[in-house]
Amino acid sequence: MCRVHRVPLLVFLLITGTTTLCHAQNFEGTNLSSLEPFYRDLPYVFEGSESYFISFKSSPNVVKAIVPEPLIPIPDQALTIVFAKHRVVAPITTSYEEAYFIIPVAYGTTYGGFIPVLYLNKIETITPAREIWGYNKVGGEFQVIEKENEVSITVSQMDTLVVKATFALGESFIPSTEPEGGPAFNIKYIPSVVEHALPDVKQITMSELKDMKTTQMRLGTATLEFYASHYNPLDKIPILEIVQAGYKVNSFAMVHGEVLYDYLKKENYNLYRLRPV
Repeated sequence: MCRVHRVPLLVFLLITGTTTLCHAQNFEGTNLSSLEPFYRDLPYVFEGSESYFISFKSSPNVVKAIVPEPLIPIPDQALTIVFAKHRVVAPITTSYEEAYFIIPVAYGTTYGGFIPVLYLNKIETITPAREIWGYNKVGGEFQVIEKENEVSITVSQMDTLVVKATFALGESFIPSTEPEGGPAFNIKYIPSVVEHALPDVKQITMSELKDMKTTQMRLGTATLEFYASHYNPLDKIPILEIVQAGYKVNSFAMVHGEVLYDYLKKENYNLYRLRPV
């Protein structure tokens, strides 16, 4: 009579030497990691990034409505819109286009620029920028037409035009001193999965570009038009006067920053439309 012997799987694997199934796979540092999302180590290094910029005066009341407390808009300072083609060389190699606003603000005695929204055309640069620094990045489509000293740029979202700009640029030069910069302020916001709950994260973060080096600059004149869509009521931002326009090429590094203000601290619950549930 034939007897069937059932051998436990582990014993079978040890006897046969087939132990591959017994080794736990290590997915750390990949998109499959269950320990933490996969973001490459900072800093992000940019080289040869190109930027067209327009600084313009707008309505103080509109600016105040965009800037969140406790940040304070700096009176009589121009807003800036930037159209950039960035080139990342480390820790990954990629390029992408984006457009964003910079509003001069103060937090106590610290001065910098609040960035309410950034439009860009590459998804892999959206998520880490939101979750590390708090940049409010959304998708956008860009068209850049360059003809000698004249440049035309349009920005659209979901096939709807939101920004149009033209530039007439002068001769190229290398600035004798590095143009003034400053830290960027962002709202880092992660909502809760629980209905009617406070967000999981709501902070004002601050980050600063390091090792900034401008290798080319051109100044000139520009025109600027904002258009409206349901999620992009940019036409509500009046363009009262264009103060400066130009083009530059620079290199820099994006590094870690800091949390300036945490809306979810207990002493801040009753401020800025946040209520405990």
